Amino acid sequence: MRSGKLQHERKLRRRFNRFRKGGCMGRFHMTDIIPLIGIPYPPPGQTSYYISCPCCDSDPQKRHLNINLKKDVFRCPRCGLSGGVFDLYAYCTGTPRDKVQETLITRLGSPRRDKCGENDSPGFSDVQECPLTDIDSRHATYEAMLSRLTLASDHRANLVSRGLSEEKIITLGYKTTPIVGMKTLAKQLLAEG
Repeated sequence: MRSGKLQHERKLRRRFNRFRKGGCMGRFHMTDIIPLIGIPYPPPGQTSYYISCPCCDSDPQKRHLNINLKKDVFRCPRCGLSGGVFDLYAYCTGTPRDKVQETLITRLGSPRRDKCGENDSPGFSDVQECPLTDIDSRHATYEAMLSRLTLASDHRANLVSRGLSEEKIITLGYKTTPIVGMKTLAKQLLAEG
């Protein structure tokens, strides 16, 4: 049953990719179509974020589809689904790719007349990603985080089976990233400054 589903998804991707065309999609932006197709907006200050892929993520907790508002593109590294504004709209709504522009004009009105490559999406043109902090602060934060992490026994066994000695594992500082609790750890680090 699973292989049949995968074959169906591959067939859909091939059909979808056949209609992809090059060229400038700078007239409509991701921020124009997000409300139309029911995709959540990114957290404040972010122009690139992950959501569940409609093609390969059956669990809503999985998030493989990356949407980049700055570049007006999307991509899923898991299944290979990718494209621009028109491609995402076509996939999510089932509209034929060659009819997307006229559909968007009907729904949104005339497209903006910005130049190809410029992105003047309302609400995101001046969004700045969080500035990079100085190297000393980053170093202190990483050290504080790593001091709180440990190495899981199964990960240690895996490293030993690959030929690393216990001494090398300690020297190189291998740690296990916890499945849950990273947000709590981040809050603790923020509280400590």
